[in-house]
Amino acid sequence: VKMVSRIGNGSEGRNGQNGEPRNGRNGSTSNGRVSDLERLQDFPAQKLDLDDRKRRIERIVACTVTVVILVVIGLIAGALFVIDDGRNDGVPSAPPTGSPTMIPFVPSETELKWVLLVLSKSPNTSFDGDGTSPQRRALKWIANDPVAVELSTENWSEADKARILQRFALATIWYATTAGGRDTTIPKVWLGPTNECTWNEPNDRVTANDISCTDEEQPNVVTKLALAFDNLQGTIPAELGLLTSLTYLFLGSNRLQGSIPSEIGRLVKLKKIFLGSNDLQGTLPTELFQCTDLLVLDISSNRQLQGPIPHEIRQLTQLQELYLYDSPFLTAGSSLPSSLCNTLSRADTNCDLKECDCCTSPWPDLRPC
Repeated sequence: VKMVSRIGNGSEGRNGQNGEPRNGRNGSTSNGRVSDLERLQDFPAQKLDLDDRKRRIERIVACTVTVVILVVIGLIAGALFVIDDGRNDGVPSAPPTGSPTMIPFVPSETELKWVLLVLSKSPNTSFDGDGTSPQRRALKWIANDPVAVELSTENWSEADKARILQRFALATIWYATTAGGRDTTIPKVWLGPTNECTWNEPNDRVTANDISCTDEEQPNVVTKLALAFDNLQGTIPAELGLLTSLTYLFLGSNRLQGSIPSEIGRLVKLKKIFLGSNDLQGTLPTELFQCTDLLVLDISSNRQLQGPIPHEIRQLTQLQELYLYDSPFLTAGSSLPSSLCNTLSRADTNCDLKECDCCTSPWPDLRPC
């Protein structure tokens, strides 16, 4: 409005000092007023263009600031990580409270072939930990065992591998069950550079050998493991499943804890199992009843074993003796299939079984079930 007013008045702002009209911006004749009007009409478009450019600049600045902030945060976080890693260099970090950290195992070049051999037949074996587990101790032993080293030639046979696995399994059982149990954790005969069929630690209560092997047709194959009344403590390791030719397993009357490993189902040649009078826990693995040649099964006096008794027990169609007494949490609410009566000659159990037509009680003050 001011510009129109000034144009209409022909003020000095529109004319030069000599009264001559300017030509547009530089001064003009009669067309000067038209030029100013055109500039006035273009003013809104110019203002919009300036506003758009201003918004673009603001967006660019905002994006740049955001990127800079993210880069700074990343640099700070990286620096803190490097500082923290430097402080703990060579020192393992403390595990979170209540959640122990398992240290991964990286085998050495000499240990690798033994690890691969074990895992080929026992994939659930774990060598992780701080090096004190039964499996790690057995691995260290087997890597330096003269018998195993002699058998592990470039062209070792399947029989040689089976023999090495057998010695590894026995070593694992030794280390897993000697924690304060036997008179000494240093074996006098076991784990010696001799044939494992001759390993037999002295035991005043048991005259039978700890380990027995087959006859001359299949020499050096362990078929019997008798460690009853041996004051054993610890757990039954899963590597027991490597002794696939076992027919007799006697681990009763000790102080073994933990659960019965499911790998026991691999021992399909078993005829007799004695696990009674221990402190075993958990439930009976259904794999146990894959041992369908069983004649005797004793899991009595394990007061922490939990029930119910798996229905798969009906698969033991040759079972002659069954001992379940003094395992109240195992038998409470359980039942036994009547089909077992066809073969059982003795079944000692608690009287709290729902159904057992052929069971008797070993205790004089209890009525027969």
